[in-house]
Amino acid sequence: GAAAKEGAVGATPGGAAAATGAAAETKSGGGGFPWGLVFVLGFVGAIGGYFYRGKQNQKRLKTMQNGILDTAALSSEEVEEIRESNSLSTGHFELCRQRAQQHFSSGTAQPAEFFAFLGKLVRPDGEQRLGASHLLERLAGRLAEQAPVFDLKVLLTSATMLVESSVEDRVKLLYKLHGDGKAPADVAEPHMTHEQALAAVQALAQTHQLPIRCLTRELSEYPFNLYLPSQANFLVTRAMEEVCKKRKKAKTLQGGEEDLVKLLKEELAYTDKVDAARRKAAAKGEDAEPSVAAIEPIEPLPKEAMFSLEDFEQLLYSKAICAWGECHAREGK
Repeated sequence: GAAAKEGAVGATPGGAAAATGAAAETKSGGGGFPWGLVFVLGFVGAIGGYFYRGKQNQKRLKTMQNGILDTAALSSEEVEEIRESNSLSTGHFELCRQRAQQHFSSGTAQPAEFFAFLGKLVRPDGEQRLGASHLLERLAGRLAEQAPVFDLKVLLTSATMLVESSVEDRVKLLYKLHGDGKAPADVAEPHMTHEQALAAVQALAQTHQLPIRCLTRELSEYPFNLYLPSQANFLVTRAMEEVCKKRKKAKTLQGGEEDLVKLLKEELAYTDKVDAARRKAAAKGEDAEPSVAAIEPIEPLPKEAMFSLEDFEQLLYSKAICAWGECHAREGK
């Protein structure tokens, strides 16, 4: 009995030690849930997902841009070739513009017919053709695939590629062509409405005088972003934001720019909602009109002239539009 008692007493320290070791093991988490491993795996997965999403977005952007380039009649290098192969003066262009508007009194023309008429005005003897005429013929053919007739101002915008002049004079030609037709003596006096500015930018896009970067728009969505062709209202809104920020930084605001940017952003937000409703309905095979009608309308933009020559010039030179690559040529100026 004493021996058993002694054995029991002797076993007590060992049992206590084992219990203490088990408790320590439990406390250290050795037998608990591996939260640390879960955290590490989650972190690695998140990083992998981030890079995978970025790679997929880049592929989608590239696919969109390649699609636009595949349907484009001219590359940026070919636009430059047309410009270098012709030497139409600004005065001669103005004469061609007046004659074309008289000849095509409806305000529209077939691309091939327009370029043939333009060729006769520029080379009346008929012995010489327009420089890089094969590229102009290709442009006319590609435009004809998009629509049988075009607004004459769009076709005349393409004809500005034939003019040998400074970039500033080229901008003035476009401003007069798409604005109210007056040659502005005061660069700060508005002669162009919002609708006219949109038409001018859209015409430059249609005639391949904007870089591919500006012709694609990214909409942030999950799991992958949506890439769409840029519309003129998006380009003008972003360009005016850029112009306003630069003027604000340089303390050269002329008054009204910030209000104009606010109006443009409101209109863009509204058109984005309408476009999204139409895309969603189309994906479901439903009628979009009920969804569009449910979107709260906004006040239409003023119809009076809002853009001066200086405004228009800075819009075209912005990174958002970058007509003829001028945003790079003027970087830092």
